[in-house]
Amino acid sequence: VQSSKFKVQSYIDRFRNRIMFPLSDHRGNVVGFSGRVLDSKGDIAKYVNTPETLVYHKGELLYGLDLAKEALKKNSFGILVEGEFDVIQGAVHGISNMVAIKGTALTEAQIALLKRFTDKVSICLDQDSAGVSAQWRSIGLLEDKGILINVIELPVGKDPDDCLRKDPKLFHQAVKNEVSVYDFLLKSVLKQINKDTTEGKKNISEQLLPFLSRIQNEIINDHYVKKLAQELAVSEESIGREMVRVQKLNIAGLVGKVATGWWVHRSDEDGASGKVFLIAFIGCAKSVNT
Repeated sequence: VQSSKFKVQSYIDRFRNRIMFPLSDHRGNVVGFSGRVLDSKGDIAKYVNTPETLVYHKGELLYGLDLAKEALKKNSFGILVEGEFDVIQGAVHGISNMVAIKGTALTEAQIALLKRFTDKVSICLDQDSAGVSAQWRSIGLLEDKGILINVIELPVGKDPDDCLRKDPKLFHQAVKNEVSVYDFLLKSVLKQINKDTTEGKKNISEQLLPFLSRIQNEIINDHYVKKLAQELAVSEESIGREMVRVQKLNIAGLVGKVATGWWVHRSDEDGASGKVFLIAFIGCAKSVNT
């Protein structure tokens, strides 16, 4: 990296004083590097990655996927974590189906890559505020791609690496006791918002209903409608009415977000005409919650 800090033109090592991780694509080709700072003192980035190149795009890579892809198929699910140390510590303790998003921003490209090897994901991100927020964002993106989601709740430690170092048995037990994504969302919101006030009930429903309204299975949908109604001490009918309203808003938002498309005129088999269908180009209609 060329330095502009000195009067005399000079060059410095981009990854100086950092532990290095080779970054490979899912085929095992090394496409870049990541460096974690050894001494976290001072105002410097914890991680530095290879700049974007023709072969390396951070948002299109899952760390460890080249080694985990067969285990993803064999176990029929993958564990999604944040960083390299999480994956490495998992491998040390016999967990081979773990991949990292390298940060908190899961992308659609990463999900498409993951979906090539499994349709089920257990999210286990860091327990700080950034990690929790990332889990919410990830859940919406994964649901939009039809991936079944569970959440691993860490009993100890701030991240999977920390938990595995402190007590590997507890981590393995947490994997076995993973919770439904909807139970996790409900539990998380109830921790943050006071459900005993009218404002709290309103805020809780506004955060949860966009997720619950996506549930296609009527039995599961009914289960969580009852559960939310019980927690908020309101009728199931009121929850149902709000859910219908949210679904209508979602449909309106989806149509509004279509950037371009074709309006086509089609006749029914009985000859009736006049129905209009919107066929959007692939990729134009994105999640209504983004």
